[in-house]
Amino acid sequence: MASAGTAAIVDNTPTDSTLQLAYMDVGLSTDLNALLPLVAPLVSGHSDLAIGSRLTRSSRVVREPKREFISRSHNLMLRTAMGASFSDAPCGFKAIPRRWARRLLPMVDDTGWFFDTEMLVIEQRAGLRIAEIPVDWTDDPAGKVDIVKTATEDIKGCCASAGHWPAVVCRSQTSARALDAMRPGRR
Repeated sequence: MASAGTAAIVDNTPTDSTLQLAYMDVGLSTDLNALLPLVAPLVSGHSDLAIGSRLTRSSRVVREPKREFISRSHNLMLRTAMGASFSDAPCGFKAIPRRWARRLLPMVDDTGWFFDTEMLVIEQRAGLRIAEIPVDWTDDPAGKVDIVKTATEDIKGCCASAGHWPAVVCRSQTSARALDAMRPGRR
C-alpha cells in the first residue's frame, strides 16, 4: 500500500506483537465509549479484526436521510458485488492487531478512503474472524466529507478490485503464504 500515513502508523509502533491498532474518523462521530468494546475481541483472541457498525440493531445513529441512504446503498453494493458478509464497511471505526496490519496492508492497492474496505474483503476471503461492534454515531453537520465524491470513489474501487480480489491470495507466493499463516488456528 502506497499510503504514507497508514504505513507510518504501522512502522512506528512499538515492537510488542500484542499491540492493537485502532483508528476512527477525525470528526469524532463515533462515541468513544465504543473503543474498549472494539478492541476487546482482539485482546481476548475471539476475533482477528473488529469494526464498528452503525447498522446493528443496538446501534444508535443520528444522521440525515441522504447519508443513511448512501451508506446503506454502499453496503448493499459490497454484499452484492463482492460477497461481503460484514454490514458496515465505511464506518470509520476499526481495530486490527499490529502483526496482521503489517501483513495485510502491503496487499492493499487503494490509497484512499477505500483501503479499509479492500482490507476487509481480503481478510474475509482469508477466513479471518471479523467482529462487528454496535456503535453510537452522530453525524457531524459541519463535516467536510463530499458524500457523492466518496461514494463515486468507492464504486471505482469496487470496479477496479472486482476481478482482482478473488485472486489476491494468489498474487504472489509471499501474499498467499502470509494469508495462509493468518488463518485461524495457524498462529
